[in-house]
Amino acid sequence: DALDGRWGYLEIAGPGGEPELVINEFGRSFSIVDPGVSVKPYPSGVLTHPAMDALLFLMREERIVNEDIERVDLYAANNVLGPIRFEFAETELQGKFCFQFLLAAIMIAGRAGKQEFTNTFVQRADVVAAQRKVFTHHDTQIEAMGYDRIRSRIVLSLRDGQRIERWADEYYRGSPMNPLSEHELEAKLADCAYGLLSSERCAAVSEFIWNLDHSDDIGKLFELLDWGATAHHGRAN
Repeated sequence: DALDGRWGYLEIAGPGGEPELVINEFGRSFSIVDPGVSVKPYPSGVLTHPAMDALLFLMREERIVNEDIERVDLYAANNVLGPIRFEFAETELQGKFCFQFLLAAIMIAGRAGKQEFTNTFVQRADVVAAQRKVFTHHDTQIEAMGYDRIRSRIVLSLRDGQRIERWADEYYRGSPMNPLSEHELEAKLADCAYGLLSSERCAAVSEFIWNLDHSDDIGKLFELLDWGATAHHGRAN
């Protein structure tokens, strides 16, 4: 049923799909190897990531802070704007699908991770004000380029009158074409483990994973990740 049932893969992902087209490919290729896996740098819809990175890197390179920014205009096609449907986020769940919040988080915090995806952060006065600086636009030229990539561009208008434009990287960061660095992967682990594991425990997890080929017991990884046992025994790590 998971494959060919009423709510199975073939019906949901491609109505009218022929089971033999899937079955005949079993064991012939593994996407975990080719092209490889994607690791999302942000816990939001992946369609938003290139634009978030474009703003993040632009602010870093030009040493721009939120107070310098008058407005941010985002241009994209319907394949990007349609699914990211909230025009203003009032909760962290809405924020995952709201360009106004996601770009506001970059402007305010220089990041968008576990600590930013909370109702408390979303509803902060400075974050609300930053959301109101972001405007999205359907771009017919980008639309005409097709849906094979995640395409968008941002135009940053500064209070001093400058306007800076940046196209987002079509190969989104974290994809097999633009993989995260080892440092970025470790930062992603630390963000996911925030409030659960100490920095020392995260470092131990990273070290174990990087040396996984030399381990004789994968169960040690689960011990390192067991924050419940840590809390139960009252240890600080």
